[in-house]
Amino acid sequence: MTAPWSPDLPERALEYAERGIPVLPLSGKLPRIPAAHSPGDPLYGLCKGGCGREGHGVHDATTDPDQVRALWRRWSHANIGLRTGVAFDVIDVDGERGRQSLQRFLTDHAGGLPIGGPRVRTGSGAGWHLYVQPTGLPDRIGVLEGVDYRAADRYVVAPPSRHSHTGRPYVWYAGRGLDTPLGEVPAALRERLTPRPTERQQASAPMRPAEPGHPYGRAVLVAESARIAGARGPGQGRGGERNQVLWEAARNLYNLPHAVAHATSTALKQMLRTIRRSAPATASTRRSGEDPEAGKEVMP
Repeated sequence: MTAPWSPDLPERALEYAERGIPVLPLSGKLPRIPAAHSPGDPLYGLCKGGCGREGHGVHDATTDPDQVRALWRRWSHANIGLRTGVAFDVIDVDGERGRQSLQRFLTDHAGGLPIGGPRVRTGSGAGWHLYVQPTGLPDRIGVLEGVDYRAADRYVVAPPSRHSHTGRPYVWYAGRGLDTPLGEVPAALRERLTPRPTERQQASAPMRPAEPGHPYGRAVLVAESARIAGARGPGQGRGGERNQVLWEAARNLYNLPHAVAHATSTALKQMLRTIRRSAPATASTRRSGEDPEAGKEVMP
């Protein structure tokens, strides 16, 4: 009978850390360390570990061997998360849909050249992680249809972790482990990942004051609702952008001061209705856990 976890997880976590890759323990795909701050705490959503406590998601990732040993002594069955944007970035390809999308993009914009580098088959049995040189560019959800880009302040699940639903392990392709030189992000994909001027201004905008009923909170909600309603879906021109816009809206609202967010609960409900109207009617974007066709290994 196959164990629901890999017995060498603690040793493998230590090996990654010794390579200079920050690691963190996971429960499935989520951080295993309980959150240090909960809603209502003034530091909730703002603290990145400056308080000195554990429980800050990817910011708990470490290369300290003593810390790694201590973490996996506490949770010996924990999956392994590798922080991206440090030693490497990762192109996260979701199943056949993502593979075809990436292949089309490389054919149309990069001369059909493969990305290369280390490669992981995910525990779903239908996804791939392509390890590439760190670019310094931000994380991007939905950079292509079925393709995410994992970079600064994100992480990926690493072998020999097991998928929480399928029980299958994440595995390195034969001859494509971390000793393989990292792949290169094609120039056309770098261009797509580079924030536009409006995105740069949004990222650098100062935090507004947090006071009950502050009009800034309502203005942000109205603006984000309009962006979501106008986002392109799959098949509407230059690639769907709905997932990325939804993620950006959630990030922007998450970063609002707690008092502002609390004071705009009615507007939040209105935004949820907008999201439902803009979402596709089918579940076509749900991740597949089925095995790909036997012998079909044609990732770019």
